[in-house]
Amino acid sequence: MNQNSVPVTDGSLKSKLTKRLEAAINRAETKATCLHLLCFALPALMLFLVYFLLKQDDFYPDLYVLKIDMSFQYVYFFAALQDWIAGEGSLLYSFSRALGGEFLGIFTYYVASPLSFLVGLFSKETILDAIMVIYLAKCGLSGLFASIYLRRSAKVGAATTLLFSTLYAMCGYAVVMHINIMWIDGLMLLPLLALSIERLITQKKYFLFVLIVALNLLCNYYVGYMSCLFAFFYFFYAYFSMSPEERNPKSERYHFLRAFLRIGIFALIAIAISAICILPAYYSLTFGKDSFTSPTWDFEVQFPLFDLFVKFLFGTYDSLKYEGIPHVYCGVIVLLLVPLFFLGKTASKREKICSAILLSVFVISFSFQYLNLIWHGFQPPQMLLFRYAFMLVFLVLVISAKVFERAKHISSSQLLSVTLVLVLLILCTSLFNYSHVDPKISLLTSAILIVLQALLLLLRQSPRFKEKLVTGVLVCVVLVECYANSALYMAGQIDEFGYSKKTTFEDYYDRWHGEIDYVQEKDKSFYRLEKLNYLKYNDSYLFRYRGLANSTSTLNRETLDFINLIGHRGSSNSSNYIGANPVVDSLLGIRYILDDSADYIPTLYEEYHTDGTITAYKNPYALSIAFLADDDIERMTLSAPTTEEIASLATSFASAPFGFGFSSLAVFQDLTNEEYADFASPFERLNRMVSAILGEDVKLFYPIDAKMTLENVTVTGNSERHSYTAIDKTKNAEVIFTYEGVGEDDIFAYFPSPSANEAKVYVDGKSYGSYFTKYTHGYIRLGPAEEGTSVTVKLRINNSSNVIRLSKEPSTDKVANCIYALDGELFTKVFERLAEGNMTITDYTEDSFKGTVQTKKDDSTMLTTIPYDAGWQITVDGKAVEPYKTVDALLAFRIDGTGEHEIIMRYAPPIYTYALYITLAGLLTLTIIMTVGFIRRRKHSSLSLSTSEIHESNTEKEEQ
Repeated sequence: MNQNSVPVTDGSLKSKLTKRLEAAINRAETKATCLHLLCFALPALMLFLVYFLLKQDDFYPDLYVLKIDMSFQYVYFFAALQDWIAGEGSLLYSFSRALGGEFLGIFTYYVASPLSFLVGLFSKETILDAIMVIYLAKCGLSGLFASIYLRRSAKVGAATTLLFSTLYAMCGYAVVMHINIMWIDGLMLLPLLALSIERLITQKKYFLFVLIVALNLLCNYYVGYMSCLFAFFYFFYAYFSMSPEERNPKSERYHFLRAFLRIGIFALIAIAISAICILPAYYSLTFGKDSFTSPTWDFEVQFPLFDLFVKFLFGTYDSLKYEGIPHVYCGVIVLLLVPLFFLGKTASKREKICSAILLSVFVISFSFQYLNLIWHGFQPPQMLLFRYAFMLVFLVLVISAKVFERAKHISSSQLLSVTLVLVLLILCTSLFNYSHVDPKISLLTSAILIVLQALLLLLRQSPRFKEKLVTGVLVCVVLVECYANSALYMAGQIDEFGYSKKTTFEDYYDRWHGEIDYVQEKDKSFYRLEKLNYLKYNDSYLFRYRGLANSTSTLNRETLDFINLIGHRGSSNSSNYIGANPVVDSLLGIRYILDDSADYIPTLYEEYHTDGTITAYKNPYALSIAFLADDDIERMTLSAPTTEEIASLATSFASAPFGFGFSSLAVFQDLTNEEYADFASPFERLNRMVSAILGEDVKLFYPIDAKMTLENVTVTGNSERHSYTAIDKTKNAEVIFTYEGVGEDDIFAYFPSPSANEAKVYVDGKSYGSYFTKYTHGYIRLGPAEEGTSVTVKLRINNSSNVIRLSKEPSTDKVANCIYALDGELFTKVFERLAEGNMTITDYTEDSFKGTVQTKKDDSTMLTTIPYDAGWQITVDGKAVEPYKTVDALLAFRIDGTGEHEIIMRYAPPIYTYALYITLAGLLTLTIIMTVGFIRRRKHSSLSLSTSEIHESNTEKEEQ
């Protein structure tokens, strides 16, 4: 032995081995980290490049995300969130929605995702860029989380992980549903949910499961509910697809029962933690969303099963409307791999049976309406069908990834057989003449891709070719296919719905926000403001003003009905400010009207300010948010007339339409309750409402005789329904009303109809836009006209058939209850009197008011124009008072005693407090469980360490 050499001791050898092991682990972790980062970046980059491919004029792509709901709703709710982050507005309540309403329901449905808060880093001018960043981030995270699942659960290699995580993030569902950006969180979190269930079964690790379930529900309770259903089914799938050794490595007794109880208990804890969003969402639904539609419970098959196969082919975007099939495309390679999973030896029999059952659950749910409704929260979806389709996509891709990874176990003969069958099925598809399937783009391309990918799968098995090289080529082929399909899907969606250009949105914002900001800067008191020009019906959120127009899925049905009854348009899930009307504007406290033209502004208003393009007009008669009213208002309703009122309307003329005689109730005998609300004159309703508030009968609106003539129109029907139809469909068909002016008084028109097609309105040849639509069927301000001046109003029905309910006298061609004038002088006197009872607001936030009012009676009624909501807590002179509902939708309360009273109103629904307590209880329970677990592990570790030390000590003694 060399004397200069140093002997290697056991300690130094152990140290070197430890260092090498640590270095290997670090290299592996670095590679895994790089792979996961690539799985994040690749789909996000591909999506951005899809936008770039479809760009229009400039280098930066137009935001094609501005389609359907994204264009109508989400952008504006992101703007509201942006304001809240900046310290403005409230998460509890908002007066930017249809007179006012709870806002937490909107928040939880639309923008509760943690990623939504990225908008706080952007300005209003760049909010579209913020939305683009958020969606790219969600797309990337979908790929990242899928890669984590594939590596840790499916145990697949890097190439397989990259390929199938990208297919998941860029699947057909993800591409077409990005217009509902809040649903993507469910898709994004699903792989982690599946992984957490498996870890809970095998390792009793619960934290990830609680976190993901709670996040799902907090991000969006709607898709979160679907994810909870998925978790229930996936538990059984995961448990029984594993071998006994895999699912119960420590041989725990009664393992299935214990595992099932564990997942149930921790699911309840997760639901409790998310109560802060779930209960406010439930409260929001009680205002009408839960009864928005009437589901049909039957087992009718919704589409042939073969149609689902077609949607797995390349470029088969059909529709997001009611005839659409689930968007399940995720690469045609899955059509090769999934059959091989069941035919080959890549999986155990147990795993095959469980996979077949779970896949069948989704296919059957798609097929039968009854089951489909359960997945959608027991309410049929309004377009955008099969919103849980991404769950089937996930399962299909996981199965395919396992087969792809175990390519050496694939039988060549089975692969060729599957390829042949698929090509034959594609040929059969061409026989059905699907409108959404192009023979060349979809069928021929799918067939070529299937054959090419099958060939590459065979080459991977051949020893003549380098497996890594062939795998790389195959991955590239599939990713190029995925990119092309995404572009086709997005182009198809644009063709179906169109989109709003980024420049259009930005130009509109630049045009309007300056004048709105000026008004709000000069007048910081509480008031409502409206515009006569909209980009969409949620402009109030974008420009942060309190208005009437609004569109949201979390609707308040009573408020919308009220808006409709007073002559504006409230229908389905939206409300629209039809136009300026001094009576309505003053009652609702609309102090400012903005427009780019003075043509539609009442003569009673005054110009306030203009920036040269947009002008603000001030309504000096706008009342406060709360004002004193006569006790008659307590019994006031707009939706149900008295018998005398029906008789008064019916006897307006002594003859029925088309010459048939009728009694006093013949024409309007069916105009009771709901039908009266739909078809009777809003001007008569407003007269009744103001009379009840004032405590005396007033007629602010008075009818004007109008003659009706027809041009190229035939009339059919009876005394109850009149259908106006074009005779020659190649020419204009018009229903023409002629009346004479009455001087300075503003004149309005309203044409009642139970159902009508769109018509165009012309007043003395000038276009007044559309009528009879979901957004425009309300009153029309015709403006003043000099006495004796004849004015002509034309309803151009074109080729459509319109049902208009009018009472007409054949001998004179006069029609009743459609043209009214506003008595300007009487209006001024009435609203000056009502203003004397205004509540003077001394302090306010978006969800609270503090003010004073002077009363002259011992027992007074205070009417507000706040939609009734039991969540408002009101005190008068420090004593709580109970609010009640009147005029079908408005909040009112009583005041005792004369003199000055201090009023405090605060929006604080008790259910919000309960939600907070339940959330805190859930967090506390989780903390206790984690703490107990930590102490037990620490104690167990100490005992193990002590035992180890005793053992080492004994060993040393023996050696000595």
